Amino acid sequence: MLAAVSARAEALKAETVELRELEGLQDPGIPANQEHVEMVLEFPGDWKAFEKQVSPRLRQARKARQSGLVVRQGMEKELLEDFYRVFSLRMRELFFPVYPL
Repeated sequence: MLAAVSARAEALKAETVELRELEGLQDPGIPANQEHVEMVLEFPGDWKAFEKQVSPRLRQARKARQSGLVVRQGMEKELLEDFYRVFSLRMRELFFPVYPL
């Protein structure tokens, strides 16, 4: 994958390429940028345990659940499009650029 990314960057005459992944790249030839962080919160499996581990502000999830929140997991394109619609609206509110699907 890195070879393909490198070839594409060279073809586009890109000055930089940014790759993000949870585990980090294990290639000493690629400089790392530590300016970004990812925060991942594991869902314990039930709402009561989840509500105990998060701050009061995040406990608003309870209100969402009581209002009919539905959680679906999967890899279908429809789910990605639904997520992306909500994600891109929020990122726009935060003035972060969003890449197209």
